[in-house]
Amino acid sequence: MSIFYEGPATPSQNPVHRLIKKFTNIANIPLANLSNRGLFFEGFKTHVVMCGFPRSGTTLCQLMIQTCAENVQAFPKEERALRVTKYVIKREPTVVSKRPNDIFDIDQIRDCYARFPATPRFVLFTRDPRAVLTSMHENLPGEYYVSVERWKSIWTEWTRQAQQEDVLTIKYEDLVQHADHVQQQIASHTQLKFTQPFTSFHQNVPAGFDKAALNGVRPLETKSIERWRGTQHQTRIAEILETFPELTDRLIDLGYESDDAWANEYRGKLQDKAA
Repeated sequence: MSIFYEGPATPSQNPVHRLIKKFTNIANIPLANLSNRGLFFEGFKTHVVMCGFPRSGTTLCQLMIQTCAENVQAFPKEERALRVTKYVIKREPTVVSKRPNDIFDIDQIRDCYARFPATPRFVLFTRDPRAVLTSMHENLPGEYYVSVERWKSIWTEWTRQAQQEDVLTIKYEDLVQHADHVQQQIASHTQLKFTQPFTSFHQNVPAGFDKAALNGVRPLETKSIERWRGTQHQTRIAEILETFPELTDRLIDLGYESDDAWANEYRGKLQDKAA
């Protein structure tokens, strides 16, 4: 199994380091363009861009691919796909990057690769919005990680891109409950070759991999699917329903609910609390 693992991808806040990275990017352009034509090493063919809703499995799936696929070039931290496209020298047939906000760059990424034989393949992740909006992150302790406004902006772009031929959509719930099936879907969509099952991902985590978004690495578990139902999140969900009543429609659109009856439990919670 061949996996080329890039060094740290997140730039330092040090201005000198940022300047060095800027000049390095510029210097890399000629070789990056040649590698985009498949002229180096193993012959670059596919850039797998994983994006979509945050807290929906992009980091988990990136780790699965890195530990279970062959001939993959990857990054230990989030790396903007546009930078990978323009400035990174491709050393393997497949490059994998993940960054939820890359969903807003999909059209630009397509345009960049339009002049090369290599092609992008987009994997868009989603998850029950109630779980996303009540999710926590190690880097933001004690606070909810995703705002309603951020969720809504991603939803607008997600619905626009989801039906495109170069896009595969994956639900977080399917990834953790039916990992083998999702692995087959990704293999078919990206032409990745896997040597191990996704379920073994936790056994060989690359050194330096940023595990913060996972809140720790462990075997697949399903209890996170229903975590939003915890009593500690009731006020949060009640507040969301008050300011974002369309949430009930979005849950139906995504197939998580067939009607809005689930919301009855939360309606009036804020008034009750105030009383």
